[in-house]
Amino acid sequence: MSVLVAFVREAQPGRPAEVREALRTSAQAATQEHRGIRTYQVLQGRAQSNLYVELVEWENRRAFQRAMDLLRGRDAQLAAQFLRSAHVRVYRPLEIVRVRRREPQAVSVGLVRVKPGSEAEFARIMAEQVRTRLRERPGLLASGLYQGEDEPQQFLIRNAWDSEEDMLAHRAWIAREALPTTDPHVSRRELLDLLMRWHYRQTPLASPEAV
Repeated sequence: MSVLVAFVREAQPGRPAEVREALRTSAQAATQEHRGIRTYQVLQGRAQSNLYVELVEWENRRAFQRAMDLLRGRDAQLAAQFLRSAHVRVYRPLEIVRVRRREPQAVSVGLVRVKPGSEAEFARIMAEQVRTRLRERPGLLASGLYQGEDEPQQFLIRNAWDSEEDMLAHRAWIAREALPTTDPHVSRRELLDLLMRWHYRQTPLASPEAV
């Protein structure tokens, strides 16, 4: 089973060009070096511009673990560009829907921690949302629901958008329609609006792959 690894970093202020070049070079090299990587997205916060999120899809957990030593070395090389080491979480896919096969311009990421004992019910509600209501949203290219492998109370919801405008229009709908159905189960939630910077893949877009 594939896994999604999220690297969340906050960049040093006042050095955007250096930070982007460092991440671009690192992401490109990692995709070429590690054959277990399926896709590698580099995203930048829309409002919080020093926030960077890398979403890396691996063929399986073993492929990610084999690369751990090299990834730690990469983190050390990037240290000067960021305020602290990357926060890393590994997620397994629960529900994936691809609506249109195009490269996204923007990505919304929901980082959710649910209350103890609410994991199964939250996963059920969100999987149903992804299969039905979310896929009908204007401009949605793909949607994915993921659960933490090592921390099952942690969830990640990723939506890929045709444009920044589509992503922002979705925010009001989320607050009005989606959040009330899951609020009783959630202890903490963070919604991130991210702009696509680079997207590398091992397989062409025409071939099947995860969101």
